Amino acid sequence: DGAAAHLATLHSLRFLNLFRTQVGDATLAELSKLVELETLLLGGTQVTDSGLAHLAPFQKLVKLSVFDTNIGDGALAHIAALKHLETLLAGKSKITAEGLSSLQASSPKLRFNE
Repeated sequence: DGAAAHLATLHSLRFLNLFRTQVGDATLAELSKLVELETLLLGGTQVTDSGLAHLAPFQKLVKLSVFDTNIGDGALAHIAALKHLETLLAGKSKITAEGLSSLQASSPKLRFNE
């Protein structure tokens, strides 16, 4: 939409809060130019497991919230690819305890709370 297109022009943006907006996978694709992002809050959005593939360009991301989403274990490979990620807020998501344990094993510095 128009808002996402405008946001995508803010190339130096470091913090983006999309909590409880109508954001979905297509919006994340539009925002993939925001390579300076360090914090992305997607809680309460419509983003799916496959949509998190659009996070690949966000290699500076240190904090990601998928709180209260339908994100599940299918997104873990996309999350694990974010090598600088330090905090993942996944409460009320569909990520299982086993999935979090697996993610912790592959990313030992990752925390699941603030």
